Amino acid sequence: MKYKITQNGNTVKEGKLNLIGEGVVWTGYVDDIKHQFKTKGDKHSKSKVKVAKVFTEEEIKEHKVAVDFVEEVVTEGRLEQMLTETFDLLNGGEIDMKKFGLFLKAVANDVYKEELDIITEKNLERQVINPMINEVAKVWFFKRIEL
Repeated sequence: MKYKITQNGNTVKEGKLNLIGEGVVWTGYVDDIKHQFKTKGDKHSKSKVKVAKVFTEEEIKEHKVAVDFVEEVVTEGRLEQMLTETFDLLNGGEIDMKKFGLFLKAVANDVYKEELDIITEKNLERQVINPMINEVAKVWFFKRIEL
């Protein structure tokens, strides 16, 4: 399917006006994790970049190592433990969205504290794995509070 972003910000699909706005938001799911990105026409784009970055085989391998690490260490048990501690559930505390950021931070800090040897061994960088840890914890958290 082909889309074109017009000068006035309208999105045209196969020659017919479909949406009004600055661009198109694309959404996809991989392993139940939501991924989104937005594309815009030249008029509304803040970036002057015309070509997407091409990743090397080495960068792809490093990303895969990071993904595998996060999937291995961000376990159900770790998430439950951080939920219990963050919201003081053992002492009658309740889940409060105001502490959601503290929950994410607790999960990441626990991973760094307990898995530092593996992080160092695999040469993983915090700025690479932290968003992955947060995404896994976020998806789990919202599924958990729906129960």
